[in-house]
Amino acid sequence: MPVPALGPFSTVFAAAAILLADTEAFRALTETDSTDEALEKIRYPDWNVERDGPPSPGAVLYKWPGLTSQRISRQREEGGSLMLSLYGPMPETRHTTQNEELLEWSNVCGQIARQMLDLAKGPRPDMVSFYWDLVAVEELETAWLHDEETDVDICRVCTLKLEWGL
Repeated sequence: MPVPALGPFSTVFAAAAILLADTEAFRALTETDSTDEALEKIRYPDWNVERDGPPSPGAVLYKWPGLTSQRISRQREEGGSLMLSLYGPMPETRHTTQNEELLEWSNVCGQIARQMLDLAKGPRPDMVSFYWDLVAVEELETAWLHDEETDVDICRVCTLKLEWGL
């Protein structure tokens, strides 16, 4: 997974992707066994769901005008926010109500967020480097994508705002 050439803030995408890929909950969602396999399920930052389709199961990291920011201080401390959309398959057995399905999916996304926060800024398994400095996660939307032409639910989606640093 190459780091996009976006200037001084480009490494934040790779750092966020590694943190996400190392969570057990994301690996369970994507049915992967290793960080490298899970990284293959994460797209950034120019993935277009309408053009490229949802990477289900998987994730997209991106910037969103008005909702994300990146800053650097005189002391060269960095901080900001990124968007993370998680995509998961529709459950094989559907619940009786939409609210039950949304709650179940919100819990999956919440587990991923909590595990990311638990790992944040701690040592990586190599014991040489540290995880990305994630400080907060905000759930913005939990829903599913629906194909109007076929009247079929394609996948579940959860959009999170990730805050780091400063």
